[in-house]
Amino acid sequence: MHVPLQVSSREFGFHAANGTHTDYLVPVADMCNNDGERYNVQQSNDGTKFYITAVQPIAAGQELLLPYLPGLDHRNDITLAGYGFVLKRDVPILPATDLPTFDPEAPYAPTPATDAEYYGPLGSFNTEEELRRLGGLLEAAGTSEDDDVRLLESENVTDWREGVVLEYRVQRKKAIRLAMAAIRKELVSKMASDDEE
Repeated sequence: MHVPLQVSSREFGFHAANGTHTDYLVPVADMCNNDGERYNVQQSNDGTKFYITAVQPIAAGQELLLPYLPGLDHRNDITLAGYGFVLKRDVPILPATDLPTFDPEAPYAPTPATDAEYYGPLGSFNTEEELRRLGGLLEAAGTSEDDDVRLLESENVTDWREGVVLEYRVQRKKAIRLAMAAIRKELVSKMASDDEE
């Protein structure tokens, strides 16, 4: 698994005019790091040449950041499976596979940058049913967020890969918990407005 992750973290897809897709290793471009939110460069190609273009001024010595999979690489299941890393966020978002709209037939479909489209004031999934579905995901996890944090912080994790998987589990559980809290808040707000009418 380590070798495929090393290769996939350094390859770029070329889309030709005829619709074909080929992956290539692109020297130097593979040194750009992933950040789907704070990127300062973007990638493009014409089917034969690969381009890295600045989208804002870049100071000497500044890290080059680009979204590896625009519209999708902000989800930790994608970054973990494709590149072997997890994005640590102050406000974690759900993995793509945990979203209420996830389609296994189109697993790489673009997703919103946050979960607000699903949950919260403008969310379309603020339902008791969705609350139960998310709760079921937490129950099926087998360990609690606190269990995973304790294990992650312990001296028992000596392999970096175990640490990455544990960090994924922590971020996922936090995201589920936050989504559930947003739904509960909206359900309470809806009940209050219904009572006023």
